[in-house]
Amino acid sequence: MAKLTLIIMTTYFFTSDLFAGGLVLNSKRLPVLTSVAQIRFTEIDIDAEDNTFIIIKVDGFRGEHFYEDEFLFMNDSLTDLEQYGGIWDKFLKDGHFHLACRKDETISIYKVRKGMELVSSIGTKESLGKHLQSKDIDRFIPVSGSGNFYYLLASGKRFPVNPVEFLVNFFSGGHGIGYAKPFLIEMQDDKCAKPRKLRYGGKIDESYYIKQVVQHEGFVHFLGFRMQEERAFGPDKIEPEPEILHHAAYDLKKKKVVKTHTICTKTPKVEKDKNNRSFYGPLSIDALDDNVFVAFSWIQRKLNVRPITTKDVNSTIFYWQYSNGLAGDVEKITGGFLPIAKVDSSGSVHILWVDKNASLIHKAKRDGKWSNDTVLVNNLDVDYSVIVRGVVTAEFDSADNLHIVYPLGGTLVHSVLKVD
Repeated sequence: MAKLTLIIMTTYFFTSDLFAGGLVLNSKRLPVLTSVAQIRFTEIDIDAEDNTFIIIKVDGFRGEHFYEDEFLFMNDSLTDLEQYGGIWDKFLKDGHFHLACRKDETISIYKVRKGMELVSSIGTKESLGKHLQSKDIDRFIPVSGSGNFYYLLASGKRFPVNPVEFLVNFFSGGHGIGYAKPFLIEMQDDKCAKPRKLRYGGKIDESYYIKQVVQHEGFVHFLGFRMQEERAFGPDKIEPEPEILHHAAYDLKKKKVVKTHTICTKTPKVEKDKNNRSFYGPLSIDALDDNVFVAFSWIQRKLNVRPITTKDVNSTIFYWQYSNGLAGDVEKITGGFLPIAKVDSSGSVHILWVDKNASLIHKAKRDGKWSNDTVLVNNLDVDYSVIVRGVVTAEFDSADNLHIVYPLGGTLVHSVLKVD
């Protein structure tokens, strides 16, 4: 892995005109000595004591070499996570922020406070045995008040049910069509139980690719895409079916999926004129108990334009919720990019997005009614590489102050505000 030097110096500033709505409590500029276009992902987490942790992932090319690096910004300082092997996952457990890092065949779990405190470590070859490999593990799901007990979310290919496909898969040494299925593995200390299928409510002859996981109280919510794989052989060659945006809620006490929802069915495709392509953009999910709130985007972009800009892209933001025992209809919010759904402690839902004017917009849903759109920040650093990545992130602290990280002026800015 090529080394990228990333230096962040923190500058605090207070302003009355940066935000058009809401009360700004404080802002920090995080001067990053790399192009914003190289930032692949940012995400902010806040622990029970309202300490903030910002994950920054960067990638790009230096000459012919591709690099990836990950950093943790906390306590006004930056930690290069390469020495820990890179982030496998991050989560809150018993109110504390944790990182799961993988180095070689070992996954180590660190409690992050003023530094990195090792709390658990597993050798994946010995722990997972013949069931799975470490590369199959997608997420760590903590269980509060349970010591070193976790669920591991993993994905693995299953044999197809069609006899022709089965034979091709068998004689090709496993290179035929298989279906990606999710599994849950109970992990206590350094011991892993046998994987169990996550019965998400789909078909046996389809894959389920989980993209987002959020946990609140005793429920874990999975958001991803159900779809068939392309069958390139046999008498019944078919193209992949439409990707189905699908939600499944897992009850940690009952140890089973208790709710499933098909949210949206759209077909990613290249249009007939071959000049346009449509596909899902970034997804966002948040939860309060067993209530769940989802924002997603549908992007249409031109293929024959280089370099591509946001003016060559049309993106529509949609919203869906399951609340108080009822699943709502998908609502069209507006045109825009990078939707974020967040819920505060009162149950009010907040949607943020970036519009074509490079402004960060906010609206809230309270008592079943949407507020007007409010411009929070103007002139964000937005290009095509930014709008298809998760470069804007947000989270509420215990006082319902909204923390936002966004690209502005060639760097990242972390702002805290009271939204109207």
